[in-house]
Amino acid sequence: MPPEPPSGERDSGPEIRAVPEAGESPDARTAAAVIALLSSSGTLQTLRPALIRWAEVRERAKALENGSWGAQAVHTAVTRTAAAVAASSTAVTPAVITS
Repeated sequence: MPPEPPSGERDSGPEIRAVPEAGESPDARTAAAVIALLSSSGTLQTLRPALIRWAEVRERAKALENGSWGAQAVHTAVTRTAAAVAASSTAVTPAVITS
């Protein structure tokens, strides 16, 4: 179940969906939310062509990420998933070696 937005936050889903579904241009708030999500998931640096002035881009993206409850939830989910994968890999490796 997705996290509930903090009180006072409005649902940005319709604005985000309108970009790919209706061909609308994103407003600044929607673009910032997408950048925050890309940053929190660790995929911002995979954009091609590569981003110029990466240090400045990363700093700005982190600022947007810190102001986005959705990005914080994504970051938590990615971190937990990575930890679970690492833990399961560690548990499986000795079992395979001793078999």
